[in-house]
Amino acid sequence: MTDAIEFSRPAAVAVALGGEDAQDFTKKRALLCGEAATLQTLNGQEAFRASFLLLVRVCENVSVMLPPECTALRAEIDRLIEQFVPKRRPRILPETHRLDEFDAILSVGAKGRRDLPWTVVNSGGWLARVSSLGGDLPDAGRRANAIAAVGAACLGVAEVFKRLIKLRPERGALLDVTSFSLWTYELADNDTGPDLEPFTIDAMLIGCGAIGSGTAYLLSRLPVSGRAIAVDPQDFRRENFGTSIILGEGGYERAKAEMVANLLKPKLDATHRVVDVKGLEDEYDGSLPDIVLAGLDEVDPRHQVQNLWPGLVIDGAVGGDLTCQVSCHPLQAETACLLCVFHKPVRNLSELNARATGLPVRVANDPDAIVTDEMIAAAAVEKRPWLQERRGKRICSITSEAVLNFLSAESQKEGVAPAVPFVSCLSACMTVTELFRYVTTGSTLPAPRFQLNLLWGPHRGVHFEEERRKDCFCVARAANIDHVRSSRGHGN
Repeated sequence: MTDAIEFSRPAAVAVALGGEDAQDFTKKRALLCGEAATLQTLNGQEAFRASFLLLVRVCENVSVMLPPECTALRAEIDRLIEQFVPKRRPRILPETHRLDEFDAILSVGAKGRRDLPWTVVNSGGWLARVSSLGGDLPDAGRRANAIAAVGAACLGVAEVFKRLIKLRPERGALLDVTSFSLWTYELADNDTGPDLEPFTIDAMLIGCGAIGSGTAYLLSRLPVSGRAIAVDPQDFRRENFGTSIILGEGGYERAKAEMVANLLKPKLDATHRVVDVKGLEDEYDGSLPDIVLAGLDEVDPRHQVQNLWPGLVIDGAVGGDLTCQVSCHPLQAETACLLCVFHKPVRNLSELNARATGLPVRVANDPDAIVTDEMIAAAAVEKRPWLQERRGKRICSITSEAVLNFLSAESQKEGVAPAVPFVSCLSACMTVTELFRYVTTGSTLPAPRFQLNLLWGPHRGVHFEEERRKDCFCVARAANIDHVRSSRGHGN
């Protein structure tokens, strides 16, 4: 495995996924290139820029090839090299250079190729497109939308990552011609979303690590104005290079919240607080934003965010298996809050069996019970596909497997957390989509969660619709919450 601590978290993902070349994939050779017609569009330029910033975090041996007419983009890449990787400079190659020396090639354009390890991406409006099996994409759209352009970069770098680690076919697959709408979260050939026109926000970014910095990066590329307050108690460390799109070699040991605020200042009235969520409780009142964009990786801080009871929480989440998620928790809706959705670690065996299988405690601990359609329908939404594959089996025959999977996922919170930047940034894309949707329409789409896995692609994306639990604080103490919000000036 690579000795560079900067790549430790992507390397941990490669090992967890069991890639055939998980031990040395960062040393392989990747090429970023593009077609002049696409790179002369704003969408193409945004996709190329984001692709570069993501690729250098999962591969130590990146080369760049640009058409000669793309002089402004070449100058931008030179600037990014100096800012982010001055000691590990990518090669800048002429278009005459041989392509068969590369282990993976990412092209921002439209033409697919079957004779090379080639992935092509582009975007148009809200559509992010990718193709890795030789199929051509439609031409890049000229309706500028940096959210979809960065989304396309995330999809493309995910394909490169799968090639570099030699992902086993049972764990995932390269994508054929795929067009994913970041407005509807569906596969789509036609862009149906609105123009991404200038918009105004008043929001707190709580958690400025991988997802939070991805959110800030996107906002810095959009026509946005207003106010933002970045909140995080930690400094960036060398191991964060492999997960945060805004971190360069000069950012180590600097406060995450400060770096995020500085990135946003050209467009927003941006300030920062180097505190944890608990440190906000006493001062959180009507003078602070009523929208929270959360980029947190543990249950307790998510609960602390929810216990502030802002008008809206948009929460980004990722998993070490290339899963990313956005969840929306408007206070005045009936959808589940963060307390309902995210549970604290289990305390006993009976609860462990229930959490691992998604079944009620009584059923999960009845070894002779048979998995039926009725049980599956009553199970936790995210566990239903897994249970469906085990329909007709006895509970005692599935519990051990379920618990093993559950504990494996929980253990990722200890030690070096497996993470890759393209998954965090795709979660950030969905977070910013929902922010734009809310401030322009007054509503959000997921109720409360949408989740997809980049091992298999957007076509397996799933909506999890969850109502509030009757025993949750958000229901049992609803009147108290309204009183607190009214007393601090946030209203209802």
